[in-house]
Amino acid sequence: MDYKGIYDKEYYDKYVELGATPLAHAIYSGRWALILKYCNNGKILDYGCGPGFFNAHGPKEFIKLNYDVNPNCGFRELPKEQIDILAMWDSIEHIPNFYGEIKKLDADWLFITTPNLESVVEPIIHWKHYRPKEHLFAFDRHSLQVILADLGYQIVEMNYDEGKLRDPNRPQAILTVVAKKVS
Repeated sequence: MDYKGIYDKEYYDKYVELGATPLAHAIYSGRWALILKYCNNGKILDYGCGPGFFNAHGPKEFIKLNYDVNPNCGFRELPKEQIDILAMWDSIEHIPNFYGEIKKLDADWLFITTPNLESVVEPIIHWKHYRPKEHLFAFDRHSLQVILADLGYQIVEMNYDEGKLRDPNRPQAILTVVAKKVS
């Protein structure tokens, strides 16, 4: 896919700026707390890492790897070695072949945050997360359950905790999913 004009220096710079905010730090802490609830160590790939801030905040017990399609990030290579944990924080909706990528990476654990289609109350074109060419897919609890089951994962937790941090008035707008490989 041609990402030219979408994931450029301006896009990268915006996330560098956002990543330095107190809200971003609270989000990173919440994400690591969630991972630590299920995993004590392992090799984690932050797929769609942007500037790499999430992994930079992680505990030393983890081997932290980053990947992003934006050439300004400097994390352009997917790992060749097996990973234990695949984190797709706000990225699954951007990936043209997310199904194939999840299957290929074959992690034991999958952690996802994504806009929740169930939260849409306005016409879709006015939805905050409606971003043609950037958000290629929209998910809800049911679609993720079906997709992940087909990939051999069982969902062990779904919550709106990150959504509560981002927008306390509409916490259900962001869905967090934890899934464990079962087959």
